[in-house]
Amino acid sequence: MTGTPGGVGEGEGLEVAGGVLAGEGIEASDNPTEPGREHEGRKRKPGVMIGFDDGPDRQTIAWIVENTIWVNRSNPAYLRVMDTEAEPYHIILAVSWVLSSYLEDGKSPQDFIGRFISSWGNRA
Repeated sequence: MTGTPGGVGEGEGLEVAGGVLAGEGIEASDNPTEPGREHEGRKRKPGVMIGFDDGPDRQTIAWIVENTIWVNRSNPAYLRVMDTEAEPYHIILAVSWVLSSYLEDGKSPQDFIGRFISSWGNRA
């Protein structure tokens, strides 16, 4: 081993440590007998969360703070669709609108929002 990521030294290498009993410990081999397997750890929480907040003084339909997109329940458009079949569409539109502000230069916010909403609409 030549060193660890972020470390300042070169490292000194690791010796294989055999166990006291057979099958205990790690043994060096040029021909492994078992293939590697994918790690089966805990699933990570989503990177972006959606929350709901009242922002009567805000004109926006949504905003982002850290990793949460807050949908403005006080926005007149949300009040109009609240508790209707259009409410999920409004939420998806609000989320895509906020995310579109993080696009690379030269990318079209309208195209992004259109693709985002279409992707949601095509879900099973």
